[in-house]
Amino acid sequence: MEVFKETLRKRVRFFFFVLIFATSITSILTVNRNRLPNVPEFIKGFQVGVFIGLSLIILYFISNYIATLRNEEVLRKKYIEETDERNQLIVYKSSQGIYVGMLILLSLATVVSGFFNGTVFFTLLLSLVLMLLLTIITFIYNDKMN
Repeated sequence: MEVFKETLRKRVRFFFFVLIFATSITSILTVNRNRLPNVPEFIKGFQVGVFIGLSLIILYFISNYIATLRNEEVLRKKYIEETDERNQLIVYKSSQGIYVGMLILLSLATVVSGFFNGTVFFTLLLSLVLMLLLTIITFIYNDKMN
């Protein structure tokens, strides 16, 4: 159980780092907005909304993990929930389907965007290449670990 507690502590530290990093980047860019290219109000609102949503989700996870660490019974239930092989298989299978679907949709969006805008095309193409590289790296890593 101590190993699981340390895993949860690492997650809290990771999420806290992500929150600080996102807040720092958003603050720096917002303060220097007049030095950046002018963008429509819709994009500014979208950026603020994503930042607030991401921050709230991260704060939820941090508070959830801290509360779990403070209660042995909840900690035990969380451990069983995370190590249950049935749940792991369900998550794996659903994630696999979602990932393949995202790759297909991103590929189609890349092709379609090529007819309209080169910048969007190359942005989507780079995203697609990075996703595929991440997949290959993950497969290699998992192959070496097993």
